[in-house]
Amino acid sequence: MNVRKLLAWYLEYARDLPWRKYPTPYNVWVSEIILQQTQMSRGVEYYKKFIEEFPDVFALSNADEQDVLRLWQGLGYYSRARNLHCAAKYIVQNHQGVFPEDIAELKKIKGIGDYTASAIASIAFDSKAVVADGNVIRVISRLFYIQEPVDIVLTIKTIKAHAFLLMGDHRPSLFNQAMMELGALVCKPVNPACSSCPMIDQCKAFASDAQMTIPVKSKKIKRSERYFHYFFINDSAGSFYLKQRTNDDIWKQLWELPLIETEAEIKLDVGDLAEFLPLNKITIANPSFIARKLHKLTHRDIHASFYRIDVHGLLNETEGFVIVTQEQRRAYPVHNLMKWGFEVIIPQY
Repeated sequence: MNVRKLLAWYLEYARDLPWRKYPTPYNVWVSEIILQQTQMSRGVEYYKKFIEEFPDVFALSNADEQDVLRLWQGLGYYSRARNLHCAAKYIVQNHQGVFPEDIAELKKIKGIGDYTASAIASIAFDSKAVVADGNVIRVISRLFYIQEPVDIVLTIKTIKAHAFLLMGDHRPSLFNQAMMELGALVCKPVNPACSSCPMIDQCKAFASDAQMTIPVKSKKIKRSERYFHYFFINDSAGSFYLKQRTNDDIWKQLWELPLIETEAEIKLDVGDLAEFLPLNKITIANPSFIARKLHKLTHRDIHASFYRIDVHGLLNETEGFVIVTQEQRRAYPVHNLMKWGFEVIIPQY
């Protein structure tokens, strides 16, 4: 196959993205991590804020983790932010702040897998490596009419081999970005713009009128159901409790209202609340139900209920909880579900 039309198309139609202007290893790395599970328009917005706050790996390494998480609020998948912070420290301590060019060395850094390592190596250093993200996998699968499921290792190896041969002697940076851009703008998962594709005359799936059935996937995501009950415990001074998630679970290190998790959607017995919530020596009014929300994550459905408890007097200092005012709580990074909860609760506060 000839990819010259693809490269010419990319040079004419490529989007003006901030990391493409200055494709340093740091900028490429940050952009790739942000764009995982994030739409482009949202990713660009967060990338600009992130680079403004942490312009290089030294600034990120010296940052406080809570400041990194606070800047990440709204993006979700917060392990990405924690890994970025941890990786920055590793790069500064072990590589004097200079990104290694070797893919094997890059993969030793926390949060950098084969895909991200290949992206940094090829785009920032022009090393000959294939970047096989979802867009590239889809493009290659359709070009070569690959009918094997793309969620198995052997198929991915086949796809990468095809992409490597297509790259040939072309610049890896240009080729990989052109392939990713083609998948993002033209060879889309649904309603691909085949008539605008520079590779249409070479696409085997299009020739077989099978582009909508490729790529093939075999695995279905197994979803779990979780039931969270959040309590806005509010005292007469306008303060309330927050608690940090420190267990090895979703939203680690982020803050939220006191929580009771149950195995099913049940009505909680008011008499049992003190066993789970910081209510010792506090006179409370009956909890009032505020709102309920279904919050979908990649593998989980969170059924969240929000309640309000008005306290007579002031809250007590309780180990594991902090007492904050409405203004103070903005200094604590929270996850998207909790952000939604505050938007619902505060108007009634």
